[in-house]
This record gives sequence, C-alpha cells and structure tokens, in this order.
Amino acid sequence: MYRIFRPGHLLASAGLLLGATAAHGADYVLDDQVSIGVARPSSANGDFTEHDAYEPAIATAPEQHLALFVWAGDDAYTRAGDDGELHLANDEFEIYGRLVTTSNLNRENASQRLSFMGDDLESDAAERAKYDARNPAVAWNPVAGEFLVVWEGDGDTAPLVDDEFEIFAQRVGIDGQPVGERVRISIMGDDAAAGAERTRYDAANPSIAVDPLGNYLVVWEGDTDAAPLVDDEKEIFGRYLDSTATPAGGQFRISFVGDDSETDAAVRAARDATRPQVIFNGGDGVVAWQADDSLYGLADDEHEIFLQHLGPVPAPDPGCTDPLCPVEWVPAGDPVRVSTMGSDGDAAFDGLQPALTSNPNTRALLVAWHGDTSDGALVDEEQEVFARLFDESLAPLGAQFRVSTMGTDTETDTAKRARYDATAATAEWSDSDGVFFIAWRGDTDTEFEIELGDEVTEVRSLVDDEFEIFGRLLHADGVPLAKQFRVSIQGNDLEDTPEDRMKFGADAPAVAFANGVLLTGWSGDSNVPGTLDDGMQVFAVRVAALSTELEMVLESDLVAPTVPAPIRVDFSLDNNGTVVARNVAVRVEMSNEFPLSFEGCEAVTDNTCELGDIAPGEAARFSVILATDHLELDDTLGTTLSLTTRADTGLSNIGLADGNMFVAASVTVKGGGSAGAFWLLLAGAGVWRARNRRR
Repeated sequence: MYRIFRPGHLLASAGLLLGATAAHGADYVLDDQVSIGVARPSSANGDFTEHDAYEPAIATAPEQHLALFVWAGDDAYTRAGDDGELHLANDEFEIYGRLVTTSNLNRENASQRLSFMGDDLESDAAERAKYDARNPAVAWNPVAGEFLVVWEGDGDTAPLVDDEFEIFAQRVGIDGQPVGERVRISIMGDDAAAGAERTRYDAANPSIAVDPLGNYLVVWEGDTDAAPLVDDEKEIFGRYLDSTATPAGGQFRISFVGDDSETDAAVRAARDATRPQVIFNGGDGVVAWQADDSLYGLADDEHEIFLQHLGPVPAPDPGCTDPLCPVEWVPAGDPVRVSTMGSDGDAAFDGLQPALTSNPNTRALLVAWHGDTSDGALVDEEQEVFARLFDESLAPLGAQFRVSTMGTDTETDTAKRARYDATAATAEWSDSDGVFFIAWRGDTDTEFEIELGDEVTEVRSLVDDEFEIFGRLLHADGVPLAKQFRVSIQGNDLEDTPEDRMKFGADAPAVAFANGVLLTGWSGDSNVPGTLDDGMQVFAVRVAALSTELEMVLESDLVAPTVPAPIRVDFSLDNNGTVVARNVAVRVEMSNEFPLSFEGCEAVTDNTCELGDIAPGEAARFSVILATDHLELDDTLGTTLSLTTRADTGLSNIGLADGNMFVAASVTVKGGGSAGAFWLLLAGAGVWRARNRRR
C-alpha cells in the first residue's frame, strides 16, 4: 500500500496538524494539488477540451521564494493589438509561463505567453497552426537575477521555413515577464539551402543548465548534414550562452554514437543519441542521453543511458579579464555507460529518458531512467524506474538499482505484469532534508492509503490504464527512505467507475527544489472540482520529505491595566522537531493599524520579524509592541493581530487559513485621574499550534 497525506483536506478544522502523524509514521508530506496552467478557448470556441497545456518544466528562485512554471499550450483567442487583430488558433502551441510563490503555490501573475513562433496577424487558422513551440526547459540564473526558457520551435521568420524545428530561448524577469527578444540557439542544416532540404534537419528536446558564473549551456538532440554527419543521424549538440543569453561561440557536437568512419549512410542513420539532460555538478558540466551505440556492442534500437563529462576550454576572447568572461564546455574523456538493461545485443530491452540531479555537498550524481530488463522478477515490456549513483569524476558508486514497483512482482502472468509501467522519470535533490526525490508517471493496480487525520484513513485502489504521478525518496547513498507513494489525484477515487478512472490521468512530471519543499508539476486531465474534463492542464503540489514542527505560544498576561505606555505582547516559537527550521519569519498584520515595532528579531522588514534558524529543542522569543500615544482620552480602539509563520524547511504554514495566530486587543482610554490612565484588555486570545513533523 502507498500512503498519501494531504493536510489541506482539514483546513476547516482548528489546530490543524500539518504533516504525517506519529501513529502512521509516513516519511513524506503532501500539500493539496493546485492548477497552475490552463489553455483558454476563444469566445467563439468555448470548448476547453480542444485546448491543452502540456510538458511542464519548473525553475525556482529560492531567495525570492518564487518559482516559474512553463509549459506548451494551445490557447485560442483573438484580441486587438497595436498592429491590428492578433490571432491564436487551435493546435497552435506556444510556450507559456506563470510565476508562483514556493510557500503555497499562490499564483503571483496570470499566465504569460513567452514564445511567438508564427505571425499573430495571420487570421487563417490552418496557417497559424503550422508554427509551434514545444518541449520547454527553464533555469534560474542567480547571477543575472532572471530565468531563461528554451524550447524547440517551428517559425516563419526568415531564414526559417515551415517544419524546420530549431532551439530558441527567451529571458524572463523576476516579475515573470519576457525580457528582450527571442534568441535562436541551434542551426541544424544549412540556412542557405532550399526549403525542402531545410526541413530534413531539426533540433529537439532541449535542456539547460547555469554554470557558477551565471552563464548558460543549452544542449539538444539534432540532425544535421555538417560533415561527417548524415541525414537522420541524431547526435547531442550544445551551445554556450553568456549571462545575457547571447550566444558565445558556435554550437558544438557532444555525442559520437556509432562510427564516424562508416560510409554507408543508412548504417550511420540507424545509430542515434537522443533525450539529453545537462547539469553543472559544482563547476563541472555533465550531459546524459540515451543511445543505441554500436561501439558498445548494442543492437540497433537497443538503447542504454550514457554520461559525458564536459571540460572547459579557453574563453573566445583571451583578452577578457572580467570574472564573467565566457568559458566554453566541450566533451572531456569518453562517455560513461550508466545502464545495463538486459543482455547486450538484445533490442527487446532498453534504458530510456535519463534524468539528472546531484548532491551539491558531496557532488554525488544521481541518474534516473525508465526501462525494461530481464533481470530478477521483471519481464519484457514491463517498464520500471531505475537509478545509479556516480561520484564527481563519473566513477560509479554502485550498481544500478530499481526504484519503482508498478503492479505486483508476485504476479506470474507475464502479460498482466507488462500492463503496469513506470515511465518519464525526473529527479531532484532536497538540500534541506539531504535526500533525493524521484518522480514518475505510473500505472499500477496496487492499493494505497490516504490519511485524512490522526485516526482516519481510507484504502483506495487504482485500475489498469489509470496513470498518476508517483514518487520515492532516497537517502544520499541511494538507499530508499520511504516506500513509493502517489503524488497526483486526477480523478475521483471514491465515485468513478473503472472506465471513468481511466479517462483521468497525469503525465510528464517535473520537479524542482526550493525553500524546504519539492515542487512537483505535471500535465493532466481531471474531474476534480474546479478542473475541466478532457482539457489537459498543468497541476502542481508541494512535497516535503520531512517537515519541521513549530509551535507558537502566547506568553503575555492576557489582562493588563496600565498607564499610558506601549502595549507589549510576547510570543515564543518553539521547534519541537528533530531538524533545524531555517530562515524562520513571522509576519504581523492588524485589523486596525497601530504604530508597530518588534523586539527579539534579527531583522524587521515590512512588519515581518526575521528570526533566522531555530534548532531542534530551541525556541525563538520575540515581542510585538503597539504604540498608544496617538490615542486620546475616552477613545476606544480595537485591533486583531494576525501572525503568520514562514520557514524554509518542510511544509511551512504561510498562506494557510489556519496558519495564523489571532490575538484580539481592545484598548480603551478612560478619563479621571490627573495623569489619565490606559486600561488595556487583551480579550479573546487564542493559542494557535501547528505541527509539521519531521522524522
């Protein structure tokens, strides 16, 4: 059974317990899933089912507590522009983005269109739908203070022609708005060639990484006729961009699959490297891909996963002395084989779609992928997720290991075993918890538990062809921290028939870490209230491996007659968990504004008391001070203090309705006595406690 705990289901209750209960002992916490991106129909076509949002990617700006979700969508609307009527058509996919807060996925802005691959003034829908942008990737650049989004696109801007896909990039500011113009990155084939010749050569599936100096490396799979390559021979290419996303130097080849001395074009074209992923592991670049490489004894169409280390070469401008001078990255050493799925030479078994992440503290690299193998209890066409660890030199830290279990390993019917799959793995490191997280798209018939409170659980079952997003946490050494668990809920588990359950699914997971949580996004079709059947949307949920247990206690005397003096209310924020709560802050809001000050804070910004880190077993004490010297005798003025906590560890409580402590204060200034006297009554005070448990 899998467990899923969603604290948001209990938001109506007081004293909300956020996190896994001691009685059940789960090792993860899930927030409520939310809809991030929706493709909108035009007023003339109100059918959402014809318009979809696919292929999400996520990048986080941790210091700003923000994340940018991007996706490919076919919004369809007509609106007035400076140059006339602007049109979008059904099946015309462009890249969209939405900025959200990492603390609760509140949407900072509406969806923003980021790509413009056709002519918006073109009113012919068939012509508009010929030009697309898809498969986006995105990275946050802390040096430049902006995001960069890349995608594969088909545009009509000269010298491009229809059906010639290349890689493009767009800078996006911290406000979620595009910055500057679109940049073309790849040049597959000869731009001077005739149109029919141009469409034979394409670039696809880009990935992007930021080096320590704030410069970018974009990689992609490409097909070009640059010698010695031939048509339909896909290899991995890369290009370096400086911190302003300006190309620095030309594109370069990264993979060398097959034998470049082979003169038979058909033999050459049978060997491919595809699905690249790139990261910077410390200061070093690393690229992974899938390939059917004849140099490793693999059969045609027998794919395995490979890694390639990238080494720096001198800057294009040797006279540049600026710290941000361009540094190009090119292949260094031979590729390292990662996976062994079945016996070499047997095309029935494959390793596909690598994902990369690393532990920045040890620079250990985790590679995850999905595939089918004949090893152990597995059977042909039973796809599962696997992973392997490497050190910074790409030396393996152990053998490959299985991560997912879709279906039941004890099932003896091989046809039934092959019906349940895990695919499209993605991976991320959680720095606050010191664990890896792997998510995937899965289809299983296994039961799982959903925890609705301290003592309330329900058992629910999945059915064949009901695809959802699953996840698993791993220690830094690759040992599983917890059982696999379900992340998404796309249909109604309690009411839908098996036939209806199959209609609602999730696909294409993406993961990014920030501020103590793992943001997990996917595209899906759901009938959950507030969503639309048959219209693919982008959904997201916050996942925490562990969470801190914070308890706020009001320490002040609740009845305090006083002479004219500030009102002082004292609080204690206790960490009853087992790990440090980092970057803790408390924001104070009032229903009636009093001049406000604090004591006990490391810093104060915009009525927010920054408390720093709180170690396990420790408490942070602070005071809120309300000035009263602006009141006159016989005035009565009441206010309610609302305190909201935030922490960069686990599932913090900022933004939740029960994530506040309310203290009501009624202040009456009474006449009489030569000095006059304030009589202060703090009434209706309540103590709010929210626990986010860590194990």
